[in-house]
Amino acid sequence: MGGDRPTCKYCGRDMIKCGTGMLGKIRYQRYKCKPCHKTVLGEVVAENHKGAKEAWNKGLKGVIHYSDETRAKMSAMRMGMRHTPEWNANIGKGNKDKVRTPEMRKQWSEAHKKLDIHRELVWQMQDAIKAKWADPDFKVKMRKIHKKNWQNPERREVQHQSLVEMWQRPGQKEKFLATMAEKWADEEFRERRLDELMSGWNVQPNKPESFILELLNELYPNEWDYTGDGKVRLGGRSPDFCNINGQKKIISFHGLWWHLWKFQKDNPDYTREDAELRDINHYKQFGYDVLIIWEDELDDLDKVTEKIKVFAEVKSH
Repeated sequence: MGGDRPTCKYCGRDMIKCGTGMLGKIRYQRYKCKPCHKTVLGEVVAENHKGAKEAWNKGLKGVIHYSDETRAKMSAMRMGMRHTPEWNANIGKGNKDKVRTPEMRKQWSEAHKKLDIHRELVWQMQDAIKAKWADPDFKVKMRKIHKKNWQNPERREVQHQSLVEMWQRPGQKEKFLATMAEKWADEEFRERRLDELMSGWNVQPNKPESFILELLNELYPNEWDYTGDGKVRLGGRSPDFCNINGQKKIISFHGLWWHLWKFQKDNPDYTREDAELRDINHYKQFGYDVLIIWEDELDDLDKVTEKIKVFAEVKSH
């Protein structure tokens, strides 16, 4: 680097001197990019600087253990410092002083997109967070922490007010909805997000669905599988039961509330035929035949059994 000023890797501008910084016993020249608020260490100014001293905790990582009482005091102190009206005001004031014009935001965004190393760092962070949350002990620990935090009325009220203020900003809701609509229009994002949601929900068949699955296994062993848990998705929807014996057939269970009465609340003319066509037309575009079993039809076992036999024994298109 020598005596030349470095350039900012985010915006490409020349950086300016902004004092010096220590690293061990060596003092370096510091450079700063004003628009991006990024700093880097430059050339060496002095070696074995007389003011240099080692960190007090050097070599003691993992050795120092705070007592539970000390940890509680430190946590209370940090919580008292943060999320207070004064703290939020100071943070807001500092952000307002920064240059954040739409052009600059766009420029930063483009610069970040070009940096492969930045994206890889984000992915590494995401993988590390996922690995942490995969640990059951970590989940239990975090649940306890969150539960304890939410038992503090003051903290709960502060967070509630911050959310209310955020959603009251002009255009905030519209911006959020537009962003989410754009994301969900991306098929790759939609499939990945649905996978995450379905795995997190741990969907299991309800009692009527369990009854139908038992009946299917009794009539046609190893030919039908429950797929309402998201293992099969067609156009963003998961059918309740799929044939796994080479036929493109689907059986959909319709509860009266979820598939009929809920829609009749706003549209009294909505019928069972409308609800059935909604599923039939959706899965038909993927080449599947569909059988609808209604909740009240399960009262007549013989009728349901005959209905399934007729559907299952007719060859699919």
